[in-house]
Amino acid sequence: MLKSKILFIQSDKAILNYCRLLLDEQYSVLAARDCREGLELAAREAPDLILVDLGEEADQGLALCGAVLREKTTRKIPLIVLYDMRHREFVGRARKMGVVDHIPKPIIPTLFLKRIQTALERYPGA
Repeated sequence: MLKSKILFIQSDKAILNYCRLLLDEQYSVLAARDCREGLELAAREAPDLILVDLGEEADQGLALCGAVLREKTTRKIPLIVLYDMRHREFVGRARKMGVVDHIPKPIIPTLFLKRIQTALERYPGA
């Protein structure tokens, strides 16, 4: 059985590695360290789901979400944002843009995996 492909756009290497450990058994994980690389990978690889960490630069994360959702080749790919409580006001903006879900940090593994699984089930082959 083919694993679902997840693109994780994350500039923090420690968070990326931790999430990759959580995801690798069930999913094929692609990683991008910045917005430009993320957009290129999304268009080229057509992942089943995109995870975007709003991180320190929440405005840039939202801009990336907007770019993915506007681009013809990527706009149907479900997006989930990760956020910390300092940036919770950005979650509403992200949802209005079309982001399908949000996951708070620090990451709780069971919640993280459940939200991803739910999004993939809700938007199969998007």
